[in-house]
Amino acid sequence: DSYRNDWPIYCSMLRNRLISEPDISSAHERVINRKIGFPPTEEEKRILDESNFFDVFRQKAFCDRLINEFEWANDNSVLVEYYLKNYNLDCEVVQAIYYVFDKPNHPFHLAEVLNAFFAENTEKKAEFKAIAESENIDLPQHLPALST
Repeated sequence: DSYRNDWPIYCSMLRNRLISEPDISSAHERVINRKIGFPPTEEEKRILDESNFFDVFRQKAFCDRLINEFEWANDNSVLVEYYLKNYNLDCEVVQAIYYVFDKPNHPFHLAEVLNAFFAENTEKKAEFKAIAESENIDLPQHLPALST
């Protein structure tokens, strides 16, 4: 089961309204449950944003804690990083990252991706730390890039 870039086809379906309005959220969930190894292009992001794809992604990945499921988290590390890079962090996202990466048994590949992400993105690191501090959430032990 390898990575496929489903964005062009999926976004074409959304753009051409081939998915009925009541079915869009469940269609998003089906896409989110797949292996997503490619970030969307700017045009694809615009289409996905218009259909609230990343609201559903946030709910599934962070609130429902898909990032705690090893296979999904490691397979979809590109999309998790993409979300963190392109959208504002909030308490639920910070809490989920703390929950998953404060324990020794966590998705190791996603941890590597997030450590590199926070090491390179000082604004996002500061945003994460500010939310964690205001919400009394500790920094996760297994993301050392957040502690520097």
